[in-house]
Amino acid sequence: MIEYSNELGNLEREIAAELRNNPPQSDRQWVPPDASIGVAPHVVPGHPLLPSDIGKPSDHEYELVAREIECTGIELMERAKQCEAMINDALGLHEELKLGAERLRREAALISRQMQNCTQMTSDVRKVWGELKDRIDSLSRTDRLASPSFND
Repeated sequence: MIEYSNELGNLEREIAAELRNNPPQSDRQWVPPDASIGVAPHVVPGHPLLPSDIGKPSDHEYELVAREIECTGIELMERAKQCEAMINDALGLHEELKLGAERLRREAALISRQMQNCTQMTSDVRKVWGELKDRIDSLSRTDRLASPSFND
């Protein structure tokens, strides 16, 4: 591995030396890549953008993005209003449910009192029926004892 990286370093130095001695033929002067040498940007005459301006958004693009942000803000406000309306509806429904629960409690209490009254009345009727039955039985026994039997 070490030999390979040494060979690669030697090869790079040879290529750089060759390019310095015999630069390619063109209108521009070729400068070998070297981190210590700064290369000035190539400026095209009549072109409004410098190479450093490439990739930067134009005023029109900034305006489009600003409009998108505004639209997003408007949509967000619409969603917030919808959420607020839903919350108000839920609060109203909650109040209705509380009122309904209170009505149900009152009706349940009324029904419970009616059931207690019915239970008491049923108990009273059983008691009276039992007393009446006992009277009837006692009267029929007395009548049987008092009246002569025809079968004798």
